[in-house]
Amino acid sequence: MIKIDKNIPFVESKAYTSKYPFNKMNIGDSFLVEVQDERKIASAASYFGTRNSMKFSVRNTDKGLRCWRIA
Repeated sequence: MIKIDKNIPFVESKAYTSKYPFNKMNIGDSFLVEVQDERKIASAASYFGTRNSMKFSVRNTDKGLRCWRIA
């Protein structure tokens, strides 16, 4: 039998945090990162966007990877 406890304070879960500024971006904003692996930033943008109803696009530029918020 499992014991039921009462009056135990609820522990808030840790919110998803990212080293990229996705949560501060408006549509049309972008940022540049000097990272060689496009999949890492694209994956992080997709993960954040899916959970927050946002869309991002990552493109390779001559100065590094640029990520735009597109919706």
